[in-house]
Amino acid sequence: MEKQDITKVEPLRDYIIAELEVKASKAGIILSEAAKENAEHTLKAVKCGPDVKGVKAGDTLLVNPFEFVPQKVKFDDEHYLFPESVVIAVRRLT
Repeated sequence: MEKQDITKVEPLRDYIIAELEVKASKAGIILSEAAKENAEHTLKAVKCGPDVKGVKAGDTLLVNPFEFVPQKVKFDDEHYLFPESVVIAVRRLT
């Protein structure tokens, strides 16, 4: 799949574009791909559609791993498109 220029993509309805948050371990080691798959499903919202009510760009999201299917909605190695309904928690830094 060709990489998309994410700045030119606008989500519709209640869809969110988010990027995977890559976390280092407590020892500062970047996690392997296998470890990332088993890690919490946390993403950072980049853009939100006009019908999204509970999420703003910049929020950290926890998504339901049973409803979130990244293979079907993957833009590139970093960005995902999914409906607001799979978000189960939001953390705001402001």
